[in-house]
Amino acid sequence: MKKASGLAFALTALSSVLPVAISAQSGTTVTYEYIHGRWFNGKEFVPRTYYSVGGTLHPNKPIFRVAQTFDLGGGYVIPACGEAHNHNAVKSNPAALAEYASDGILYVENPSNLPDERTAGEMLNGPKGPDVSFSNGGITAPGGHPIGLAKRNIERGSWTEAQGEGAFYYTVSSLKELDEKFPALLSAHPDFVKIFLVYSEEFEKRKNNEKYFSRKGLDPSLARSIVQKAHAAGLRVMAHVESAHDFSVAVQADVDQVGHMPGFWPDDETLNGGPVTKYLISEADARLAARKKIVVITTLGEMLATADTKPDRKTADRLIAMAKDNLEMLQRHGVRIAIGSDQYRKNSREEAFQLMRHDLFETRSMLNAWCSLTPQIIFPGRKVGVLKDGYEANFSVLQRDPLGSSEALVSKPEMVFKAGNLITQH
Repeated sequence: MKKASGLAFALTALSSVLPVAISAQSGTTVTYEYIHGRWFNGKEFVPRTYYSVGGTLHPNKPIFRVAQTFDLGGGYVIPACGEAHNHNAVKSNPAALAEYASDGILYVENPSNLPDERTAGEMLNGPKGPDVSFSNGGITAPGGHPIGLAKRNIERGSWTEAQGEGAFYYTVSSLKELDEKFPALLSAHPDFVKIFLVYSEEFEKRKNNEKYFSRKGLDPSLARSIVQKAHAAGLRVMAHVESAHDFSVAVQADVDQVGHMPGFWPDDETLNGGPVTKYLISEADARLAARKKIVVITTLGEMLATADTKPDRKTADRLIAMAKDNLEMLQRHGVRIAIGSDQYRKNSREEAFQLMRHDLFETRSMLNAWCSLTPQIIFPGRKVGVLKDGYEANFSVLQRDPLGSSEALVSKPEMVFKAGNLITQH
């Protein structure tokens, strides 16, 4: 069989029509062969041939007839990547779903969505787009974040009142109210539970003050009870946090994921030159998070990019140093870091770029965090994020060695495969 010239990644099968993608769980025995690829093994790229059978990777040629052979043209094969925090992966946003597929990001965690936005289709939890895990409505305080977002959408007529309380959010101010509302939350069948902690060290100050509408969160004393209820129902919990105190409350409450790095959205005092102390994670909390195997999601890209545009370079440098200090603290104690952007108009590709651009991650660490750990924490029950026998055949092919440059890692893949089928080719 003649190899494709350069990195054209030509298909070697005669047919120009791509077969419909089939999930790894469907039991079909359709077999594909992938030649002339360099496959990432967690440390380096190794030239070899791989196969997929029914959407599952195999290193040896199976007994089934090969339906199609793909020549990867010497490209660099990496696991499909993840986006651990974004709200744009919904059925009403086909452009974002297509962008995920084009970028080789096939696992997304959506913490806060309208329940009716999760209907599966070809591009959403289907054969040609990302697989998405949804929290549905999160639990917050009366007047807390993200009620302001819902209020704006209702006022402009794009949402109805019914899409606020009991759909996009649940307000809880007591254990009694939690007991009353939790069954309704469960009845919407979330994949995990989202809670909102917003400067919880100032909970009493903000609780009844309209100045802090949508800039406050749960009574921190309720966090552990919510986590216990969710865990009893077999659901993981992600905590929205903003301050280091929020982070501490979340860790003490035994959440599974912390949805933000503290300081991802600095307050006006900090942006105007004030101290960053309120955002610095303590060593005790980092140590406890590691012991409890809690995952922390970055969501720092927008803050880093914005800091670079500030005319006050001292403030920008302090914000970037704060992010670096927190990441180093967590990494020193072995806390797992997942990559998520919380940028509605972008995705984790931009997050990965900004983190490497500011020297918060080196390339090999980013590759493992973005394309191995992140998919695994989004779908912990699935064999994803690794290119080896028995794992789902969801992967991308890059033109250049991503270990050689951060630019290569965040470049558009030449090819993207899901369940063994080619879904994107540039």
